[in-house]
Amino acid sequence: MNILKGLGRVAIISLFLGSTLTGHFIVLILIFMERSHRIQVPFLHDTLNQEQIHVLVKWLLYTICICIFHLGEFFITAIYNPSSISASSFLINHSTAYTAAYLVCANFYFIVLSDVMNCNNRFSL
Repeated sequence: MNILKGLGRVAIISLFLGSTLTGHFIVLILIFMERSHRIQVPFLHDTLNQEQIHVLVKWLLYTICICIFHLGEFFITAIYNPSSISASSFLINHSTAYTAAYLVCANFYFIVLSDVMNCNNRFSL
């Protein structure tokens, strides 16, 4: 059996995407519940200001969308073409341009986050 078609590789990618999606979704729910005064999360309430939370919410939504995209690609392939299911059905590494765009986006986020966390400069997203 080819390593790209192995169920172990599919399981590992699914675990990573599912865990990432779940973790980010839980943090997003905590932020929204804290902002609507339903619960009090000390880290969010005492440590982060509005601008920092705004940047964090953008990252959470972006990551949630990316995970849904990759899981969706796998599920659509599984539904309509189950004989061709493999780890590459997730489209994690489908092109160099996609990987470069993702890395640029992630680096941009961390630059903005460090600017918001360390400086009082206003940086419009």
